[in-house]
Amino acid sequence: MSARNSACRWVLIVHFVAAWAFAIPLLFFAGKVADWVNWYPFDPTMTKLTGAALFALGAGSLLAARDPFRHRVIVQTEIVYTFLGALTMLYREVWGGGHTPNFAWVIFAVLAAFFVLFGVAYPKAEP
Repeated sequence: MSARNSACRWVLIVHFVAAWAFAIPLLFFAGKVADWVNWYPFDPTMTKLTGAALFALGAGSLLAARDPFRHRVIVQTEIVYTFLGALTMLYREVWGGGHTPNFAWVIFAVLAAFFVLFGVAYPKAEP
C-alpha cells in the first residue's frame, strides 16, 4: 500500500471514531446532548436522524479503510459531506441568526478538518 493510501486509511479510521463519538450520543441521548450544548430549539427526530447519518458514514469509513483506493467513492462521499456540512455550519454561525450555541463552532471545525484531511490523503492507484 502506498504511503498516500496509508494516510487515507488513518484518516478513515479517525473519521470512524469521531463519527461514532458524535453518532451514539445523538442516537440514544438526543435530549441530553441538546441540554449539554444548549442547542434549542431542539428537534429529537432530526437530531436522531443526524446521529443515524453519522453512524452510517462512520461505518462506511471503517469498511473503506481496508482498501481506500478501491472504496474511493466512500472517500468522495465524505469529502462532499464534510464540505457541505462545514459550509452549512459556517452559514448558520455567520448569517443564520437566532440561537446557535457556541458548540456549532466545534462541529464546523471538525467538519472542515476532515474535509482538508480527506482531500490531502485522497487515495491514488498503486504504481
